[in-house]
This record gives sequence, structure tokens and C-alpha cells, in this order.
Amino acid sequence: MTAYDISCPSCGRTLEVVALHAACAPWLCRECAQGFWPSELAEEARRHWVPSLRSFRWPHCVRILAAVDQDRGRSAERRTSLLPEHAAHLPEPRRLAEAERLEAAGRAPDVVAALRGSH
Repeated sequence: MTAYDISCPSCGRTLEVVALHAACAPWLCRECAQGFWPSELAEEARRHWVPSLRSFRWPHCVRILAAVDQDRGRSAERRTSLLPEHAAHLPEPRRLAEAERLEAAGRAPDVVAALRGSH
């Protein structure tokens, strides 16, 4: 997993974990109303972010968006965009509900363990 910063690339505010469905970006900036995948928050990607466009510079965007597609693919396999490192950022009722949902589906045991261990 690539290390990444959980501040908004546009405004600098701290992002929130909001999306738990596989098709949704797991990080949201409420100020900018934009979701982000981990690949978009990596240091390399941030160097190519253009706030006024709310996107990445050409030709770097091709590589970054390919990495986002990989994030999405892994999320689809796990049935959640939630990663173990997100667990501590969720309020307890959501942590427990998501742990139960994933456990019942037999998916993402590493995420379930993090959710159960973070309260």
C-alpha cells in the first residue's frame, strides 16, 4: 500500500471516511464536495493535481487514473472501499455495522479485524 496524505489536495482540509460501498471513493472533502481514492492522495499524484480543474495534469493523469482503477478493482473484490487504516476514522456504530456486513459476506477479513479492534 502506498502511503498517502488524508488532507484535501484542493483546500487542505482533513478528509473524512464516508463511502463504504465498493464503487465509492473512501475519502471525502465536504468543503469541495469531492471524493478521493488512495491513489489520488499519494505524494506523486498530489504533485500533478490542479485544484482549478479538480483533476490531474496531462499526461500524468493517465497513470494516476489507471492506479485509481486498480483501487476500484480491489474494492470490488473486497466489496468495500474501506481499508484497514480507515477503521479508526469511522464512528463506532458505523465500524460495527460495516464489520458485520463484511463478515456476513465472508469478505475482507483484514478490514473486519481492524474494525473490530478499533473500538
